[in-house]
Amino acid sequence: MSHLFSHLHKRATLRQNFPHPNRFVRVFDYAMYGVAILTPLALLPQVFQVFIARNVAGLSVLTWSLLGIVNLLWSLYGFIHKQFPVFIANLLIGILDFIIVFGILLYR
Repeated sequence: MSHLFSHLHKRATLRQNFPHPNRFVRVFDYAMYGVAILTPLALLPQVFQVFIARNVAGLSVLTWSLLGIVNLLWSLYGFIHKQFPVFIANLLIGILDFIIVFGILLYR
């Protein structure tokens, strides 16, 4: 049973080492904040297609709703575990997922 919780101990140990003493890991950790901000930009073409072109052909409310729920759960995970790049990226993606759901329902 102890092996199931070993990752929590490792996580607590790692949290004490932030910023990480290794320069590469430290730079990578900070770069992930940029990735967390840039990743949601990948959904912007879909948002524009829905709201500018009002084209919702082939888009599924169920799929986008489930993606939104999953991203918000990952966001909660990132918040609880103080993994802020995970929190930021998934919160923004979840919000965009639900914006797309709103557009699908609006322009159906």
